[in-house]
Amino acid sequence: MAGETRRALDSTILDDAVAVRDTVTQLSAQIRRVGPVVPDDRAL
Repeated sequence: MAGETRRALDSTILDDAVAVRDTVTQLSAQIRRVGPVVPDDRAL
C-alpha cells in the first residue's frame, strides 16, 4: 500500500442529496394533493 492514498467518503454530500430528494418528493405530493382543489385557470 505504499504510495496509495485513501479517501474517506464525506457522507454530508449524501445526506444533503437524500434531504433534497425527500423535500422534492413531499413538495410534488402536496402539489398533486392541491391540484384538484385549485380552480381551473379558464374559470377565472
